[in-house]
Amino acid sequence: MANRPVFKPSENLNNPVLIESVEFEWHPGMAVSQKQRSIQSLHENAKETLKLNSILEVSSKSKVELGRNLSAFKLQINLDDGSSMPIENAFQGSKVFKNGGPFSELYFADTIKIKKDIRLKESGDLTKFSFEGFDWPIEPKTVFYDWLYLKALVQSVGLTEKLLKYDA
Repeated sequence: MANRPVFKPSENLNNPVLIESVEFEWHPGMAVSQKQRSIQSLHENAKETLKLNSILEVSSKSKVELGRNLSAFKLQINLDDGSSMPIENAFQGSKVFKNGGPFSELYFADTIKIKKDIRLKESGDLTKFSFEGFDWPIEPKTVFYDWLYLKALVQSVGLTEKLLKYDA
């Protein structure tokens, strides 16, 4: 068994997202089919325990095109110079460590190259993020990533409306 968060919208403006932990049967393995079995188990348990009707899996392994398009590896953020990149690339390339960074060449690298880049693991402690001339703090923990994601979402015409049909 495993636990994963399920994110639900809230009408409370002070806490607009509720995070619920859901236990489900984990299906080990690297195959996409195994990951999708785990996703299905998570969704079934979330629907039952949280009384939800429709859940969108936002990942590259989603069976739903919208979920794949909203994954951090596919959702594009438009830059000031007119270019664009996946938000995961923007996040990884903007990291500044005690001994290096940002690594802006990762903005346009493929995912495998980014995962294998030892500088992201061996450059010391993360100190900040630097993106398009602005520095971002590392606390609160998700502030920079949340900003990247929301900016990309706003720039992606039509995706936001499609999200409204999902409960979580």
